[in-house]
Amino acid sequence: PIKQADEGYRWENNLSTLTCLIEKGPENVTAIWTPARQLDIDECEEVGFCGVGSVSCLNTPGSFTCTCRDGYHVNAESNTGKCEDINECAIGAIGYSRCLAKERLGTCSNLQNGYRCSCLSGSYAALDNRKCTACNCTITGVSSQVCDREGSCLCLDRVTGSDCSRCEEGYTNFPI
Repeated sequence: PIKQADEGYRWENNLSTLTCLIEKGPENVTAIWTPARQLDIDECEEVGFCGVGSVSCLNTPGSFTCTCRDGYHVNAESNTGKCEDINECAIGAIGYSRCLAKERLGTCSNLQNGYRCSCLSGSYAALDNRKCTACNCTITGVSSQVCDREGSCLCLDRVTGSDCSRCEEGYTNFPI
């Protein structure tokens, strides 16, 4: 029966546990059984073995270690040992928080090595679309809860301020 080599190893000369060497002497033939050696497989010889997000691959006896660049990690759950993209949009992750997904003011799109926010009504984009910031509008001074790209609210007539919180000069009785 052929025994499987240990994980991360292969049999020398593709032979199994024992190798039979035949020695011919002057008077008889002798069979000598010797253990076959398991040789380490160098997984890192394969170009790109650790994945697109890898910085390096280090061969170790019977295994390997991948080092990942920012935005990637060795995912313990998948058990591959290779670099995989981090899902920054998963609940509780940085993109989920910065895009205000929980507050329903933005959505998060996971990208290779990052994420992008799409800010919805009631928020505006910041940090190159990597963050949504809630509009801070005074509800009684705005025509809608929408603000512009800098976070300035769309004020009612004769109302002013980036948050629409006061009357224009010459007008009184705010809030309306």
